[in-house]
Amino acid sequence: MTQTDKTYKQNPKLNLLFGFYGSKVPTKQDKFKPLEGVVYDEENDTVLDNIYVKKPVSDAVESFNKVMEDIITNKYESFFFEKPKEIEVVLSISCNKRRFYEVDVDNLAKCVLDSLKGLLFEDDSQVTGLICYKHVNDKGMNSILIGITELSPKNKGFIGDISLFSEV
Repeated sequence: MTQTDKTYKQNPKLNLLFGFYGSKVPTKQDKFKPLEGVVYDEENDTVLDNIYVKKPVSDAVESFNKVMEDIITNKYESFFFEKPKEIEVVLSISCNKRRFYEVDVDNLAKCVLDSLKGLLFEDDSQVTGLICYKHVNDKGMNSILIGITELSPKNKGFIGDISLFSEV
């Protein structure tokens, strides 16, 4: 069996495309733990649900943030999108099968956006479009690809080309 070389090029809608292999994307779910609470009165004891306390930032989140900071400051520092620029972010997150069923895609996206804040854009309020896709990597490898588009009348990004309805 021979190996063939393949060449890939970045989608022209993206201003920036980067990623890395080997580090799983942590979630903010790891930052909160449930509390057990009960309200006692003379007749009934009421169990309180959905009360959480914030845990200290986990090592996984700190490690992920450090990897992102190193990549961006070493290679992509010139790609800072200041306010009022609006951007669209596209995330492709690979993981093993077990992790795929453990984490919510919105929590993965939130962790990635939080790690990019202050490095590639001022505030995640600038993100007006977000496409996040999690999938199982056949080899069980963790990876992430991040694409960012500065939105303009000329470049409406990927979401700007989606129409959920049309005139009849």
